[in-house]
Amino acid sequence: MRVLYVFYFQVTSSLSFSIALGLRRSYIVMLLFLVIYLFAIMGCLFFGVNDPARFGTVPSSMLSLFQVSTLASWTSIAYTSW
Repeated sequence: MRVLYVFYFQVTSSLSFSIALGLRRSYIVMLLFLVIYLFAIMGCLFFGVNDPARFGTVPSSMLSLFQVSTLASWTSIAYTSW
């Protein structure tokens, strides 16, 4: 009986630790989404006239900001007005 109790306690404690760690990671993802969303709105306001294909709407602006933040072919966005 004691073995079952110890095993149950170990599983429960590791499960609660995993849930707490997962919640912290989801807060980081939500914060990152909020920051990209706010900068996408600013990108639409400032760059929407210059490059409507990439910054004309908020979703396309968010995709462009994600592309620049991951450095995936960011030069195509940087050299648009040149």
